[in-house]
Amino acid sequence: MTPEEIRKLSYLKAVKLEKLIEQVEKRIGKASSELTKTMLKEFLQKLTVEQGRVIAQFNRRTLTLFNQAFKQYQETTKANLINSIVGDIDSILDDNDAFYKQTAPGYDVSKAEIKMILDRRLGIDEKGKLVKHGYMNGLLDDAPIRSEIQRFVFKEMFRASGFESLKKGIKEFIEGDKGKFGLFQKHYKTFSYDAYAQLNSFTSGQYANQLGMYHFIYNGGLIETSRAFCKSRNAGVFSTEEAENWKNDEDLVAIEDKERYNWLIDRGGYNCRHSIDFIAPEIAFALRPELKDS
Repeated sequence: MTPEEIRKLSYLKAVKLEKLIEQVEKRIGKASSELTKTMLKEFLQKLTVEQGRVIAQFNRRTLTLFNQAFKQYQETTKANLINSIVGDIDSILDDNDAFYKQTAPGYDVSKAEIKMILDRRLGIDEKGKLVKHGYMNGLLDDAPIRSEIQRFVFKEMFRASGFESLKKGIKEFIEGDKGKFGLFQKHYKTFSYDAYAQLNSFTSGQYANQLGMYHFIYNGGLIETSRAFCKSRNAGVFSTEEAENWKNDEDLVAIEDKERYNWLIDRGGYNCRHSIDFIAPEIAFALRPELKDS
């Protein structure tokens, strides 16, 4: 492949990653709606209602109904969401493997070994399930969601809210309203915006380690909200040595602690969708000749 063809392939890989991110955001939105439906059907509709008002009964039955409703959500919608995310992780690995297989001279990487490294780091077992105290399990833990919903519902019940008012309140509390994030979207915001992009760059770094690559393309395109840091680097070619100094760039405004900044994982900061794809030195020198002298 020519240097420009490799740069284009890197861009197309970034476009595909962007689509994966958009899809998981839609699935998270759908899961939010399903949680609302489950809580209304399996909990709210089974409470005692008199003259249009929910009667506050803070007893074992009420708590049991709430717990059963949330458990049903976890065993159906949440389980499906996790399975799809694990599938996306495998897809990110596949796309990286395909990129380096096409572009890296002397490609001799064990994809199975890279997957083992990823799964161990993320806390995914050999059956594709999340390890109880692993990274992904913690990232996708919905215990805070359960606690916040329970607190909201019981508070409204204590106030003797009307059935329809409580029904509407639960929906807005979970899903949000009029462009305002609800509890569910707030909880998963960091995951949906950053996790896939960080995982993609980390995976790319694993291939670079095994292939001995020290140059890369910073790709992903630009949108209206792209930061100056990413605008100046988009589609550019850099060395890892240059990247080590990125933390000193005054345009890197989306990083709170620059001493802990990891250019490979953090890139332009939160919400950054840019990818880092490593390339052979001869490709880097062809795309940016001055690198050869340095």
